[in-house]
Amino acid sequence: MTVLDKGRPKERRAAARPQMTSVDFQIEPLERHGTQLACAITGSAVNGGVIELSDGSSHTMTFQLVPGNVSGLSFVPEASYPFCSVVDGCPKKGNQIPQFTNAVVSADGQTLTVTADAGTDPIVHYSLRFTDGGTTALTWDPIIINH
Repeated sequence: MTVLDKGRPKERRAAARPQMTSVDFQIEPLERHGTQLACAITGSAVNGGVIELSDGSSHTMTFQLVPGNVSGLSFVPEASYPFCSVVDGCPKKGNQIPQFTNAVVSADGQTLTVTADAGTDPIVHYSLRFTDGGTTALTWDPIIINH
């Protein structure tokens, strides 16, 4: 509540929402090895193939599949966990740390949007999960650095 001035009614104001920074990434599938993919990633928050997010800021991360050497891919549907994350090791289907929420896949399966709250873990292992139209999910698991 803020008092505007003496004798005037008090006004309620909603708390300021943290501003979200949008970061876009392009994912290019390069090679397939069984259920693992090797991909190239580019974007404004990528340094040496690693995503670097500003510590203390919230982000909307958008991953866009672009044509590469492995064709016919799309992100798995939300119910199949297109984005997974852990602090240590390789993330498996369903793993998620609280920093990441709201993984939404576009209708054509080519874009994945994830909300990333301000991170406290300095390094986060994540995986992106894809399908080639079959029943087996394909994964790629790079790293996010919060600094």
